[in-house]
Amino acid sequence: MKKRLIPILLLTALAGVLSAQNDKYLILEDGNYFNGTTFKPFKELQIKNGKIVAITGQKSKVQGKRIPVNNKYIIPGLIDSHVHFSGSPAYPYTFIDPLLNANSALLCGVTTNMDLFFPEASVKSFKDSVALSPEKYASVLMSGPILTAPGGHGTEYGVPTRTISSVEEAEKITNEVAAKPEIDVIKLVYEAYSNPHSLTKEMVKKIVEVAHKYHKKVFAHIDVAKEAMDCIEVGVDVLAHIPYNLMTETDLKQLKKSGAIVIPTITVYQSCFEGHTEAYMSDSLLWHTAQPGYLQNFQRAALSKPPGMEKYFTEQPAYEENLKNCIKMHIPILAGTDAGNYAVFYGYSLHNELSEYVKGGMSVSEALCTATQNIQLVFPGTTVGKIAPGYNADIVVLNANPLDNIDNTKQIDFVLHQGSTAQKMVVAPTVVEAINYDSTVFNWNSVSATHAFIHAYSDSMMGGSSSSSMSIENGAIHLVGAMHVKGYLGFAGAQITLSKTDNEIPVKLDKYKSIEFDVKGNGESYQIKLISDLIKDYNYHTSSFQTSKDWTTIKIDFSDFKQNPWYGKKKDLDLKTISAIRFEASLKDYIIDLQVKNIRLK
Repeated sequence: MKKRLIPILLLTALAGVLSAQNDKYLILEDGNYFNGTTFKPFKELQIKNGKIVAITGQKSKVQGKRIPVNNKYIIPGLIDSHVHFSGSPAYPYTFIDPLLNANSALLCGVTTNMDLFFPEASVKSFKDSVALSPEKYASVLMSGPILTAPGGHGTEYGVPTRTISSVEEAEKITNEVAAKPEIDVIKLVYEAYSNPHSLTKEMVKKIVEVAHKYHKKVFAHIDVAKEAMDCIEVGVDVLAHIPYNLMTETDLKQLKKSGAIVIPTITVYQSCFEGHTEAYMSDSLLWHTAQPGYLQNFQRAALSKPPGMEKYFTEQPAYEENLKNCIKMHIPILAGTDAGNYAVFYGYSLHNELSEYVKGGMSVSEALCTATQNIQLVFPGTTVGKIAPGYNADIVVLNANPLDNIDNTKQIDFVLHQGSTAQKMVVAPTVVEAINYDSTVFNWNSVSATHAFIHAYSDSMMGGSSSSSMSIENGAIHLVGAMHVKGYLGFAGAQITLSKTDNEIPVKLDKYKSIEFDVKGNGESYQIKLISDLIKDYNYHTSSFQTSKDWTTIKIDFSDFKQNPWYGKKKDLDLKTISAIRFEASLKDYIIDLQVKNIRLK
């Protein structure tokens, strides 16, 4: 799937420096570089073929493109060790090409990201695309699928992953995943004390045993301290979250002794439990780098926490205290945000994460190391994370000294990735003519559940209690789950986008009068919604239909789609602006069981 993209240089002042590889050398002159502890002055920082080749205290006669840094501050390209490039910081879920998420990260100075859940079949092609254009996209390390239990965390998004029901399956599946050269680490979910659907401790032990034979580290998603302790006991290398409930002194000592690494993801916890301040939501770096498709769902104002999180997380949150205690005990930490969750933005949120580490008791230099050189704890010998000869020329030039204030990491002058100047990528506005509406997206026999244009969604991303998952069965989309209404939360369904070129582009449907489809279900009422960019408050034009145990043909005239009369701005339905349709559960508590096939426009 290709997008029409317009490249725009991050800095017009550096418009001539598209890539260091177009010149024999790229030389940064007269700056200060971070050496892991402090800033050291330099006269020249020489780059060739995307690598740092020398840092000198005197001028040389090396020929190449010279850029005066004017005593500014240079840090290594930052590293976010927990992201989901196929996720969505916006609510409701907004699909944007993962490549554009890698671009947003790069513009924020995050030159390397570790993606810990991505469709397995697409890992290699995504990594290849990123590697071809270092001036456009941040580098990525990837786990591919999540290893989880049937019905466990990771299965609710409609994205195929690997599920394990026995120790024997744990061995077989881990061998299959770990053997793939494009898979860098193994990610598992262990929620034995917080979710009825979880891997067992014995399964986790087997996963670790097999992964280590391939010399691949194991990252574990956990919720509570008891889960963390079980994981490190069987040899898990990295906790993908800090526990959200209080860790005891015994827990902390056991964690310290194990040598396991912690990725705190404080920013995603803030989104769940606290919301975010006006300063976080109004920062110019966010509004310059995040994709507009995400930002249209937010304002430059304080963001409240989603309702219902107290019920979802059953113990009193203590992640800030756990962070402080881990810092006091010098437990190794990698910076990570869980970007791709609600209000956790690619690249931008890592700056908030580092600020939280300093508030928790780290020195600024230590905080910077969690997002730079500490990556060597997972990948010894890697050539990212330091400014030194032989390392990738992943460089962020700052206008102010971050050792004076950690928030100065957002004062970015420009970014180099493998010696190339970062470029901003934006989606060119366009509309697909009616003839280009892609009827093949409705031909379920020819696609799989990894099809980029079909996904399940629910309010669980906001802390709600609804759930949904999706499969393709005998030519029909099959949506199952449960609807639970609480406050303004209460939604679950499946979305199908219409364009065959880009699932953000509206498709002109004004030549059609109605939509038909065949349904079978559990006798409940469901809704079909028409998604339009004209609607900013989610009050989409909607019509209802009833299901039965037998297949039934439903025909709905577009003139019968109406907005909810009780809220939102009223707008006439414009069939030239429809980008997707949704099949969604109605607003009441019930079990979801819906099958849809043979969708056609008339």
